[in-house]
Amino acid sequence: MNLYLCDGKVKKCKKGECYRNGGKCRHTTQRKNRKKADGTQMIIVGKDNWEMDPEGIRELINNLIKGRNEGRC
Repeated sequence: MNLYLCDGKVKKCKKGECYRNGGKCRHTTQRKNRKKADGTQMIIVGKDNWEMDPEGIRELINNLIKGRNEGRC
């Protein structure tokens, strides 16, 4: 499955997790509602492809490092 950065213009979207509603969800499966941004990369996670901007990639890496450091004795 491909998950694209969402342009936030899906008026019928009722997801409470949507960033337009104060949540953290920034992705859509609908290519037509894809946010066109420079510097995005498709990141493979399992069988899915997640489109991420540089800010999202930094956040992902920081969370991975934080989780790894928290797991140390």
